[in-house]
Amino acid sequence: NLLFSTNGAYIANATGDTLLNGTGLNPSNYTSLFPEGLYLPQACLILPKPDAPDIYYLFHSTLDDQVGQFAQYLYLTTIDMSLDDGMGGVVSKNQVLITDMLNIGKITAVRHANGRDWWVFCHKQDTNIYYRLLVTPHGISDPAQQAIGVVRNADGGQVCFSSDGNRFAYYWGDGEDLEIF
Repeated sequence: NLLFSTNGAYIANATGDTLLNGTGLNPSNYTSLFPEGLYLPQACLILPKPDAPDIYYLFHSTLDDQVGQFAQYLYLTTIDMSLDDGMGGVVSKNQVLITDMLNIGKITAVRHANGRDWWVFCHKQDTNIYYRLLVTPHGISDPAQQAIGVVRNADGGQVCFSSDGNRFAYYWGDGEDLEIF
């Protein structure tokens, strides 16, 4: 059953109405140009908070530098589905998790080997560095970095983990390349 959705500019509840306190995501000039929704692949990711059935985390970013084609921030917004008679509401919004020159979108996650927690990943532009954050019942860890693979400039590709979590793929886009880890 649908609980809520987002277009990167606002969060809607299950009926399509704006979620309580659900406006004003991703503050930037780009977001202001597209209030009906952002045109950025993999720029929003929703995960349940482990061991908290009513709490969801929305990891999100936008296009902060239109010339350099990068996101400057990875944000966190927290949703509590017990609010507004079960329709949900935002309890914190646009909390900055990472400030850097990030490739646009390409926010992904994989289940931790313990079967409860999550790993969240995004990529630092013009490097081979991936940021990773651990999501546990206690919250979200400070970002750590891992350098692996080729240097990635601004691109239009996508990233994905295999369903069993053993493989990670990064497709650059435009027929350029595919890396599988």
